[in-house]
Amino acid sequence: MPAPRRFLLSSILALTVPLALYVAGSRGSFDGWTDFLINYGFMSAPQILVLIVALVVPLLRQRFAPVALLSLTALVVLFQCIISSASGGNGPMLWMFYLPVSLVVLIAVILVQGRRRGSNNRWRGP
Repeated sequence: MPAPRRFLLSSILALTVPLALYVAGSRGSFDGWTDFLINYGFMSAPQILVLIVALVVPLLRQRFAPVALLSLTALVVLFQCIISSASGGNGPMLWMFYLPVSLVVLIAVILVQGRRRGSNNRWRGP
């Protein structure tokens, strides 16, 4: 798949999955636009950050952005599954770990992509 199409599809997926998770998690009760914007903004903040950086630095759109967006989208789905299955009333408190864990995921993607890029550019000698 060409890089621009891969970036576009991963961007759309990264922005719509948190929306779908919010709608599914609300179970039909809509608390208002303020709560929606706060919750959606929190759930999609790492993806929005990656999108902004990828739009400012076009070189990152090819390799880093699609992998980072898909990894962060998988992370938000994982968090929603963990929180919805948490017993007791402690499920919502687990969201406070979402942003630090997403930062760790971004660092891991940067390291893996940098290592992969570095191995492709290494001079092998005669």
